Formats: sequence, C-alpha cells, structure tokens
Amino acid sequence: QSHDPDLLCWAWRAIDMHVEQMNTAGLSQVHQFILNSQFLNVTREEIFSAFYDTLPPSQVRSVVSDMAEETKARCRKAFLDESLSARRERESSASRLQQDVLNTLSQMTPSLGTLSGCNRDSSNGEGGAAGHMELVNEYVDKESGYSFDIFLPSKRLAIEVDGPTHYDWQGRKPLGSTAMKRRHVQALGYKLVFISYMEWRSGLPA
Repeated sequence: QSHDPDLLCWAWRAIDMHVEQMNTAGLSQVHQFILNSQFLNVTREEIFSAFYDTLPPSQVRSVVSDMAEETKARCRKAFLDESLSARRERESSASRLQQDVLNTLSQMTPSLGTLSGCNRDSSNGEGGAAGHMELVNEYVDKESGYSFDIFLPSKRLAIEVDGPTHYDWQGRKPLGSTAMKRRHVQALGYKLVFISYMEWRSGLPA
C-alpha cells in the first residue's frame, strides 16, 4: 500500500538484483508486488524519477529499464502454479467449513448448479445454460493467478471462506497476506464476500 518512493525504489532494485535466482515462492511474491504497483497506478519510471529527483526524466529512463516481459511471465506462472497446487490440495482435503458454506448456498438457491475445480477465463461472465447459474468450487483466475474458494461467474462474485489460519491469534484481525488478497481481488473488478469462521459458527452472515 506504500507510495514511499524510497521504499518502492529499494524494492524494485532488490528484485532486479535477485529475481533470476529466486525460487517459486520468491517469484510468486514478485508477481503480487507487480500487481500491487499496477493497482497503485504507478510505473517503475515514476518511482525511480521520484527517488532520483535530481535527474531529468531522460537520464532516469537511460538507467532504468522496465522489467522484461518474460520475467513478468515467469513470476505470474509461479504464482499461478502455486494457486493451482493449493487448489488441488484443498480439493483432496476439502475444508469442512467451506463445504458447509457451499452446501448452504446450494440449498438456499436450488437453481444454482455446482462445478468443481474450474479455472476457466472468467472475463465473459457466463454462468452456464440460460437461466441457470453455477457456483464454482475452487476457482482460479488465470489472469491474476488468484484462487477463490467459491465463485459465481455470472455475477463476478468471489466468496472467500476464511478459517482460523487467515487471522491473528485472537481470530479478529486478518493476516497481511489475507488483507492483501482482498484488496487485489476487489481491484481486479470482482465483487468480494468473505465469511469468517467465527461469523459462520455464531450464525451471522451465511
């Protein structure tokens, strides 16, 4: 969320120096950093220009080139691969809480069908046959690499079912990674509903 040019410049320089040696986890984090920069609507050139404020823009451009597209693609692929791998793990040991939410939604709206393990392009917003909407269990958005616990394509509605591992030790404040995902998903243009395990168990929003 920071707009501090010193911090952002340091981050970009560190990425430039180490990205070629990074493992999958590191590349995944770089992808999230790139997404965040896009959402802040700030370019590398603008960041470096703000940092090297004594240099004219032409000199900044001469020493700061944009990240290679193939490097961005590697980072995006690493993040997508992690999302797909996590999805497969969740499918093999499905969260009881998530399944309860999915079953309840299906019972509340019988016209909703359920698909599993879908990672189609959601840009068309289609939801199956005419008059029939689908709930997708474990959806992965291939453009960003983010996965959603439950997704309603026709409404571009993502539902995140957040268990205890998404919160601090008191179960109240979402962890940084969870908060960042929420910001990014909304910035991507999705409607987002998140259901915490405490709300679900206490009979609040369901």
